[in-house]
Amino acid sequence: MAWFAHLGEPSPWDQMCVRLWDWSDWGGPEVGTEQLSCQAQAIHDQFVVTDSLSQYFDQVTKEVVAAARKTVPFDDEEDAWHAPNTAVWMAAWCVGLISVLLTIDTAVPPDLMEQWAWYATGHWPSGYEEPLAEVGQRLIVL
Repeated sequence: MAWFAHLGEPSPWDQMCVRLWDWSDWGGPEVGTEQLSCQAQAIHDQFVVTDSLSQYFDQVTKEVVAAARKTVPFDDEEDAWHAPNTAVWMAAWCVGLISVLLTIDTAVPPDLMEQWAWYATGHWPSGYEEPLAEVGQRLIVL
């Protein structure tokens, strides 16, 4: 997987999202990221309900962090306000959740699949456009 290989580059889906072109364009974890993270936590709370699923989720997320952090300016001394760190952590959660859902033969929600599509093409879906619309929310993507 070429994690974050196409950050800041155009994509065929640009008309369907709010595009960021550089790490510095990201407004921080309070700009759209919070809702995406809350959705991920809700999926986790609903489906990662056994010790074995929790261990599996933890293992998958650790593997993604180990791989993805090598491709961005990840900094162990920084927190969620450092965009590369948040990008890596969010990618890990996305893959971890999808892995658990597939393991328990549960459909992956369309929003999570849309996020995965961006990661799979080397981008970072950092959150949702604000103000939040009830229908047709657009992802903010680097």
